[in-house]
Amino acid sequence: MSRRGFALLEVVVAVAVAGVVALLVHQGLRTVFEVEDRAAGVRAEAARAAAVRRQVVAWLGAAVVEGSLEGWDFEGTSGVTAEGAPDAVVSFVTLAPGPFRPGRARLTLHVAREPAAGTSALVAERDTAWGAAPEVLVPGVTGLAVRYLHTVDGERAWTDTWRSSAQLPEAIELRIFGDSIPPVLRLPVFVVPRSGA
Repeated sequence: MSRRGFALLEVVVAVAVAGVVALLVHQGLRTVFEVEDRAAGVRAEAARAAAVRRQVVAWLGAAVVEGSLEGWDFEGTSGVTAEGAPDAVVSFVTLAPGPFRPGRARLTLHVAREPAAGTSALVAERDTAWGAAPEVLVPGVTGLAVRYLHTVDGERAWTDTWRSSAQLPEAIELRIFGDSIPPVLRLPVFVVPRSGA
């Protein structure tokens, strides 16, 4: 007996096998696209973190003292929160451009905390008469520690505080803390102000 076509059972099996193969291909492609989307998100976050790091280095590297009589041209103070997190504040005049405007600006870097919302972020504020909103640099920052290198009686030493309208520290070390921040921001930032010693 000769067969001239497919039996119904063969067609059903072929369609079922094709459906399973199509489903597996679809799931595989979906997984590949999801992995690529996550990787793209991680790359974008790392690029943003690197840009923030470069901006902070540029700001601190272009810090200047102008001999102000109204207050300190450069003021860095350290503290600790009730939870034990480092809580430094750095306020300085910089000639580096940034998100606020090109050229000279007085900036304050600190961690802004919203206890009611359970949020915190590293922010940069520009001193203005009209109170511009702070620029959020890195969300999820829980602490900021800053040290200043200077020479006293021929000996170099690090200190947690620096206030001056006459000279800049020789170097600045800045550390950012937070569980959810990108790894590149967990590394210490070392800056030598160009107009410093």
